Amino acid sequence: STALKTLNLSNFDTNKVTNAQYMFNSCRNLKTLIIPDGFLKNITDASSLFFYCSALTNFDTTRLDFSNVTNANGCFSNCKALNVIDLRFKTSQITNMERMFAMSGTNNNLEQILGLDMYSCTKDSNIFSECKHLKELTIKNIRISIVMSTNRIAVNLSRNSVLGVAKELWDN
Repeated sequence: STALKTLNLSNFDTNKVTNAQYMFNSCRNLKTLIIPDGFLKNITDASSLFFYCSALTNFDTTRLDFSNVTNANGCFSNCKALNVIDLRFKTSQITNMERMFAMSGTNNNLEQILGLDMYSCTKDSNIFSECKHLKELTIKNIRISIVMSTNRIAVNLSRNSVLGVAKELWDN
């Protein structure tokens, strides 16, 4: 709903929910979302879950539980008002992170993405597309493969250490 501004789900039992695809999709005026700890702990599909919740500012992402999620394609895409997305909950089962944090245009406030675990990630295209204000990004279990062509370098994120690869490239 475009009129929805505040939603309190703190007393909702989502233990039987397995698919949360598009659950809050395009709730463009939703500013406050209150959820209980372990919210959506049994879902496997979180694709476009918060897609275009562009006014969302009051939201504690640490209360989410993505321990069973394999698809998070576009999950936080165009959540332009969020400054911080804290993912220190388990995200190691996610295989599809395409456009997970992608923004469109330059008007977005996303400055921090914390605790993203990319252990199982195999699809990561445009994961941080147009996140122009991103100042802090903490990722664990990452692998980087660099593909060089005539005029460009494509970097694909996934499992090993970014720092080792970055230091090696810098030193050479």
